[in-house]
Amino acid sequence: MTSVERQAEDDAIRWVDALVSLARSAREDDVDDVLRTVVETVHSTAGFEIVVFNRYQPAWDDYEVVLVIGPSDAQALMHTRKGREEFEEQLLTSEYEIHPGTYLVPGSAEVWANFDDYVTPSPKRPAIPGGWNPEDALLVQLRDSKGEPLGILSIDEPRSDRMPDLTELRLLRAICSHAEQSLENAHTSAQTEQHRSRMTQLLGTSTRLSECQTYSDVLEIACEALIPGLGFERVAIYFGEGNSSIPLAKATFDEVTIAKTIELPVFELFRDHTLAVGGCWMAPAQVIHGPAHGESHSRRNGAGKLGWCDDVLLAPVFDGDGVPRLVFAIEDPINHLRPTEIECELVRLLVEQTDAALERVTFRTRLEHLADHDAATGLLNRRALAHIPPEAPVAAALMICDIDYFKIVNDTYGHQIGDAVICRFADLLRSLSRKQDLAVRLGGDEFMVLLPGASLQQARAVADRLRVAISPLMSPLVSSEVTVSIGLTPIDAGEHLIDAMRRADSALYAAKKNGRNQIAFN
Repeated sequence: MTSVERQAEDDAIRWVDALVSLARSAREDDVDDVLRTVVETVHSTAGFEIVVFNRYQPAWDDYEVVLVIGPSDAQALMHTRKGREEFEEQLLTSEYEIHPGTYLVPGSAEVWANFDDYVTPSPKRPAIPGGWNPEDALLVQLRDSKGEPLGILSIDEPRSDRMPDLTELRLLRAICSHAEQSLENAHTSAQTEQHRSRMTQLLGTSTRLSECQTYSDVLEIACEALIPGLGFERVAIYFGEGNSSIPLAKATFDEVTIAKTIELPVFELFRDHTLAVGGCWMAPAQVIHGPAHGESHSRRNGAGKLGWCDDVLLAPVFDGDGVPRLVFAIEDPINHLRPTEIECELVRLLVEQTDAALERVTFRTRLEHLADHDAATGLLNRRALAHIPPEAPVAAALMICDIDYFKIVNDTYGHQIGDAVICRFADLLRSLSRKQDLAVRLGGDEFMVLLPGASLQQARAVADRLRVAISPLMSPLVSSEVTVSIGLTPIDAGEHLIDAMRRADSALYAAKKNGRNQIAFN
């Protein structure tokens, strides 16, 4: 084998090793490591002293220099940026394409006048006639399988000091094709891992939501899951009863900048399925919050077709009539991008979990209300006394009352009228009670009112108004007079409620024994 043949064989092995290295990197490394492998492969295997990788930034629709192999003047390019349209429409044109996806832009091209910050490295060796011109630029564009940009390789100073021939361009393109696949795989792996992590978080959130006892707890946990767990910084949650106006319930940013309610006209957006993404809807912030909040609303705006631009991501839950009863208005994605369909689906899942948790709280609240309240009158029942502190925290007064001859009312006018009398008496108790008072139906026609902080004289005034008001109140229901007997007792701070109830009950018995329709004390 001649030395030329041996060199050709070594070159072929080197190229194969480079492609294998790229394939291995795609399986094992993250995006940044894959980028470094790509640049180092072009530098060492393809034989270029300067390799610059311009990574496409979809949030800004531009290219940023993120990796440079080369001298200090080339290193100065780090983190410089160029808009995608500016780069692609002026440099990556058919005029300069010398091989599919590979472009040679001569140093004499007039287009360079539009790139003031472009660095031409100082040549290390004298130029060879017909060889590589350091003023020229060799560019290779990398795209994913959908044709979306991944980045641009800017390559300079071949070690051979000559222009790459067709074979070398093909090999360079082969490296870049493997690089495209490696980068796409790395991006996909990163997105898959992020999706897995967020799903795991939502599972934990689901458990926490199921343990919530109040509406505020549910909304607080939902906000924590969104920020920053699902990649956003701000959310406003509107929570109502499926009416035409849903009030703001919870917000993670200055409420001055957002609408206090979501009104019926906004609901029309949900009929436009062209705005729907993954069970959510995208709408301009001014449509939701109104023009008074200014032209620029978001702190996380991007650029281009994928960039966030003063948008609001709406995630509604509808009632049976198709009216929203719960709406998440989400803003400020951390990555400056409009959310993907998968990201919207995760938001949708969280919103549905939140709605289910709110329904559980509602159901539990209703059960607790039914357990502690009398079904006929809505007053507290005897079971609710278990929730009252057994020892009075402050001095109080206690009143136990009983409708006189209620059995005769039932027997004479029927149980329907009897029930109406009971309900009217309960309403009377409510109207005479203060906010801090506790009115209880002990059973049948017997009622109790606990008046915290009230003196015996104040309780007597309430009892007097009750005794005077009952007969006129019942006259539309029954022709005979309806009266009430009342037992009153004071309660000292620290005294057991059960002892006070025995005294009040004893006073009530005395009032009935002495002729009814009166107030007795003990």
